[in-house]
Parts: sequence; C-alpha cells; structure tokens
Amino acid sequence: MPRTVALCICIGIALSVAAALTSHGGQSTDPSVVDNRIDWNLVDLPLPVRARIHIRAESLPPFPMADSLLRNPRGWPATRDFGGVICSLRVMAGTDGIRTIRSLADVRRSDWWHSLKYRDHAGRAVGPSYSWNRDGSVSERAWYGRGHDREVFSITTYRRSGEVYMHETSSRIADGPYERIQEFFARDGRLLGFACTLSDSGGARTHLWYWAGEQVNRRDYDTRTIELHRTTLPSSQRRP
Repeated sequence: MPRTVALCICIGIALSVAAALTSHGGQSTDPSVVDNRIDWNLVDLPLPVRARIHIRAESLPPFPMADSLLRNPRGWPATRDFGGVICSLRVMAGTDGIRTIRSLADVRRSDWWHSLKYRDHAGRAVGPSYSWNRDGSVSERAWYGRGHDREVFSITTYRRSGEVYMHETSSRIADGPYERIQEFFARDGRLLGFACTLSDSGGARTHLWYWAGEQVNRRDYDTRTIELHRTTLPSSQRRP
C-alpha cells in the first residue's frame, strides 16, 4: 500500500477513534490553542522550501473541485469522467478498521466514519476522496491527480469544529523529482511545524523537519506530532 494512502487511512481512523473516546468522557487539552510563541520567518527557511510552506492555513491552495459538489455524500454520482477516464465510486466505512461496502445504505449506525472515492479500471484512486464523521462533519478530504508521467496527491484533515489540522502533499514525476510536504496547524490557523522531503532527478534527497519556527531532527518532529495527535484529536473531535 502506498505510504500516502496508508497515511490517509491511518489519520482517518485516528480521528474517528478519538471521537469515540471523547464521547465516553475522555479529557484533553489542545496545546496549539495556547502556544503563542510560534514565530515563523520565511527568510529563515531554506530556499528550496520557501515557496512550498504555508505560514497560515488560510493560504493553502483551494481544493480542485467545488466543495458544494462534494460535501453531501449522497450527491456523488456512481461514475465520473476524469480526463477521459471513467472512474467508479467506492464506499468505505468502519470504526477501528476499514470495510469496503456496496453503498451508503450499508453504513452501520455503529460506524464512526465513512468515506467515498473514485477508482479507475486499474483500481487506482483518481480525483476526490472525502471522509465524514458519524455526525456528518467532514474529517478529511483528499485529491488524487494522475497524468501520463506524473502523480500528485494532497490530503487535508480537519478538526470537528472545522479548522485545518494537517495538510500534506506529494508530487512524483516518473524517473524524475519527488517531493512530499506535511504541515500541522494550530486551531487559530498558524503553522505549528512541517516536514519536507525533496528528491532531484538524480535521486539525491533532502529531508527537513521544523517545529515552532526552529529546525529539529526527525525524532523530535515525530515526538511532537505524536503528542499533538494524542492531545489534540480527542478535543478536536468532541461533538459541539
């Protein structure tokens, strides 16, 4: 399973599990709400990543399709044409696992989440992918872009209250450069931290990890993101 797809699935499950735990009385505090020490300066960032990083969630690129066409899961047609390729709708749902089902009618009351995406004749995801919490709020949306020799993927995860929590993009050209950028945002929209992997056509890779305006190592970045998941997701998924 591609890493980006696995990440999409894992975050979706984490959001839903967090929602269920919170509904049973779990308590936590979102550290991104009260941290006022974050100070980013684009000039301080390495030149290759300056144009790729978003200091504010509001500056993220727009989703390739209008949200009004996608927010209602029952408005998704059974097939869509993406660049001349007819793709079929796929429906998934679950709690702490993933279950492929025939239609939205098969979503169970006990399911914590359900999602929709399109696949081409080869079984590859194409175009939009949305996931909803049990209460109908959007937990994440993703886009799979495919061309003759290029693949582009993006995913944005949301708090239950609607603010952006995480945004990730990856772009790969066949036998060419590759990039992957992951960004985490505070509730007020400020950038908390990011990880960036850049690979040139020769295969040389550059890895960068930043948090709260300072460069950190991979271990520190992972520790901070794990703690952010642990403390933020339950509170962010609390029903209003």
